[in-house]
Amino acid sequence: MTDELYSQLRRRTLDAQRHFDLVADRRELVSSPIMIGQVFSQTLIPSGTNVYYAVHPVAILGPETEGGAATCTVDSAATFMVCVVGSRAPSMGDYLVCRYVGNRWVSETTSARQDVGIGGCGCQGTPLTLTMSVNEPTSNNGIFQDSALSWQDTPVGFAALGLATKAYLSWPQGYVDQVTGDTFYYHLICVGNYYTLNRVYQISVYGSPFQDQVRYQWRIDDPGNSCDPFLMANGQVYSGGNATCIVTLSG
Repeated sequence: MTDELYSQLRRRTLDAQRHFDLVADRRELVSSPIMIGQVFSQTLIPSGTNVYYAVHPVAILGPETEGGAATCTVDSAATFMVCVVGSRAPSMGDYLVCRYVGNRWVSETTSARQDVGIGGCGCQGTPLTLTMSVNEPTSNNGIFQDSALSWQDTPVGFAALGLATKAYLSWPQGYVDQVTGDTFYYHLICVGNYYTLNRVYQISVYGSPFQDQVRYQWRIDDPGNSCDPFLMANGQVYSGGNATCIVTLSG
């Protein structure tokens, strides 16, 4: 065998080995476990990336139909530590796609945050979608439940309430009022240095439509609250409400 033929054979062998290695790597990536985790504060949520965050595993349920509402069930009894890499630090309540890589859970966060500019609001920008997390959802007659609030066009069914043309609402996800049996939706506004949360009803024994009083509020410059990264962790329940119920907004 000539030197030239030997060199060609060696190059082809190396190319084939590289191909097999690449296929093996892809198979390992596809077969590695994947988990959805929700960031929570085990002791103190870190900042930045290339550090570990505590998450609870999340089961994604709901009807698998186009437009079907997904249900996220958080297993708060289980905790995993996830190394977050990328360009954006997650906030409390964020959902992370976590992969098992090299005996560690890893998640990459690279998408830039999109904000809404609300005139007169103390925060220059508010994320398009907010996560509302509640530590005691059974208190206060179930007024506060884990929910997602999105910036959207206000449904025509609330027109008589005089809400803005666009608003932060939990719509179309509604919740049952344990006192009246009516369905309500969360409505969040920002005026000056406060974010305030109330409930709106399309049909209610109190009137149709109906908007109730402020149920929870957060002062933007109170300790524990931040516009960027967005986190409202220090708020106050309505007068007469159970103050041990803590409602947190993150984006």
